[in-house]
Amino acid sequence: MPIIAIIIVFSVSLSLVLFCLPFLKGTTIRRITAVASLLALAGTAYGLHGQAEFWQLLFLPQYPALLHRLSYFLVFSTEGISGPMLLMFAVMVGILALHLLATNTDTLRENRFFAWFWLSVGLGFAIFAAAHFYLLVFLWGVSVIPLFMLTSGFEDERAALAKKTLILFGGAHVLMVTGAVMAVSLSGSADITSMQTATTTATEKASFLLLLSGGLVATGIFPFQSWIIPYAKIASIRSFALMALVFQRLAGAYLLIRLCHDIFIMGETLRVVLFSLGFISAIIPLAMALAEPEPISRLAKLHLALGGMILTGIATGTRAGIVAALILATVGGAIMMPFLFAISHKKSLAVSSDPAFYGLAGIRLMAAFLKWQPVKGKRLFNAFNRMEKSAYTDIYQLGSKVVFTIYRPLTRLHDGVLQTYLVWVVVALIVLFLLK
Repeated sequence: MPIIAIIIVFSVSLSLVLFCLPFLKGTTIRRITAVASLLALAGTAYGLHGQAEFWQLLFLPQYPALLHRLSYFLVFSTEGISGPMLLMFAVMVGILALHLLATNTDTLRENRFFAWFWLSVGLGFAIFAAAHFYLLVFLWGVSVIPLFMLTSGFEDERAALAKKTLILFGGAHVLMVTGAVMAVSLSGSADITSMQTATTTATEKASFLLLLSGGLVATGIFPFQSWIIPYAKIASIRSFALMALVFQRLAGAYLLIRLCHDIFIMGETLRVVLFSLGFISAIIPLAMALAEPEPISRLAKLHLALGGMILTGIATGTRAGIVAALILATVGGAIMMPFLFAISHKKSLAVSSDPAFYGLAGIRLMAAFLKWQPVKGKRLFNAFNRMEKSAYTDIYQLGSKVVFTIYRPLTRLHDGVLQTYLVWVVVALIVLFLLK
């Protein structure tokens, strides 16, 4: 059995065990998580040391025919960009687990975090190894469940943020499903490494843009960034580190790489669009971060700026650009992580008793950036602060206004029956496309 498949099964199984044993002490769970993450990293490095692996989940002949049809989609591989992404994901999970080892929370809600942690790890390995395009899109949609559960809570702010996050990612997933069906129909294949669909016609461009929405939401590209800053403020720091900094950032970067280099052949027009989105997403959040006095919000905005740089690197279409994007995703996340947990522990970001803490140039630069006090009263900084709160830079707020403008009159006229019928019609059409 391939080592990556063993890691996926192990991660999901450990998640189920932690769900069934909520009474375990937080210290015990953190130690298990740290050791298991290091074993997963060692196993990933060992599995990628040799040739690329390829496997398919098959069922015994006496199993129902439906399961045999599903096995057609359950194809996995570690060739191409999948191998480096699996290794970087394992490294980031290990770094996060070591940081979590130093935390000291022992509540039931916080202990539940580790069950979702390992479910996310299993989903991450499955996403990066998926060779069938429909499987990749399906798993990307399932990965929104841990994101939603780690956000939600009994407080009004957490409940509102969870709803907002689910709507953003759920809407993007609906677009991705439609784009995936179009892409497979256009290319005649669902193998990610051999699709290579041109983007010359309007249909091909529409398919690319529909699929692109998922990568933009996960990576935090304007105007799909509105979930990240509230997530940093309202959700727990460990949830932000797992979801935004590690899982969604790497999953979004992986999806963008696959779309721009394997599934589609980008034309110059689409390349300019991606460059523009990347440039805007790098410059505006950086300017917002310079004007932000709160450390956690400043880190979140710097995280958004790195997402814009990642998109710009991927849009170059070169191997050097992809390598630079992946380095930014991993090294940037690794440098941010100690500062996130320092904020959660309410420690000083200006002084550290450990001289090795400032041993890396990136950490020195980050510490200086967080210590810098924004200049007040400057018109430019005030303009960027107002831009962050504007509905025109938040696609969720803008979409809400459009939806409710249409929905409320229909509700008064038809008591919601028409809307429900239209939703079922759309779902039926998607199912028909998938069956085709």
